[in-house]
Amino acid sequence: MIIYSPLDMGLAFDGRRSDLIFFDWRNQTADFVMPDDGEKVLRVEFSGNTIVRLLDEMPSSIETDHRTWAGLIPGHFAYQVQGHPFLEEASPTWRGVFTRMRQFAFITGWGCIDALTEGEVTFSIAPLRV
Repeated sequence: MIIYSPLDMGLAFDGRRSDLIFFDWRNQTADFVMPDDGEKVLRVEFSGNTIVRLLDEMPSSIETDHRTWAGLIPGHFAYQVQGHPFLEEASPTWRGVFTRMRQFAFITGWGCIDALTEGEVTFSIAPLRV
C-alpha cells in the first residue's frame, strides 16, 4: 500500500490549479504557480542530498495501481509518501549511504514532483522569477 500523508504548508493552496514553473537544480528549489497571484510563487526547498523526478500526471497515475493508494485528498498539493516503488527502486548504494531518506510528492493539475531527500522540505512565498 502507498500511503500519502498530507503536509501542512501553512497556507491554503489548491494544487489542481497550480503547475511547476521553475526548478533550480543548484539550489534545490521548485517554484509553483500560486493560483490567483501572478506576482508570487510557492517555493519548495529541499535540504540535504536529494533525488528529484518530474512527471506528467499521466505516467504518475498509471505507474502503480491506484487501488493501493491511501490518503490522497482532492486538490491537496504536498505529501510525505510511504511504500512507493520510487524509493524502493532507488540505488541500493545511495539508500545505504543516505539511510534517513524520505519521499515527498507535490501534485498539481498537470504533473508531479517526487523527491527523495535525507533533509527537510520547506515552503515559502517568493517573487516570480523573470
